[in-house]
Amino acid sequence: MLELIPLQYRELAGAVACGLAALALIALGGVLNGWRLTAAYAGELADLNSTIAQQATELAALRTSVAALDVAASEAAARRERAEREAETLRAQAKRKASWVASLNASSCDDVLRQSWGRL
Repeated sequence: MLELIPLQYRELAGAVACGLAALALIALGGVLNGWRLTAAYAGELADLNSTIAQQATELAALRTSVAALDVAASEAAARRERAEREAETLRAQAKRKASWVASLNASSCDDVLRQSWGRL
């Protein structure tokens, strides 16, 4: 009988088919091993995910607290600046009044009061 495909090509095709079958078995083994490992560590992974979610929630709460503290700090700084301006104004008024009292020709507190009433 007449052979259309020479023997060497048939042997090569058989070797390639065996190689592909071996690769398919290796890939299948890897997939099955992956499933086994995934099943074994799925609980651990779920625990880690819940821990990460809990820590993310705590971090969000801390960020909110820090933002509130920043707002409170800026408000306190504004109040401090306002109080410092008012204190400076009061010091200036006290100095003006003290210099005015020093300029009076009063010999007693009653004279100071009389002269100040006359000035008002």
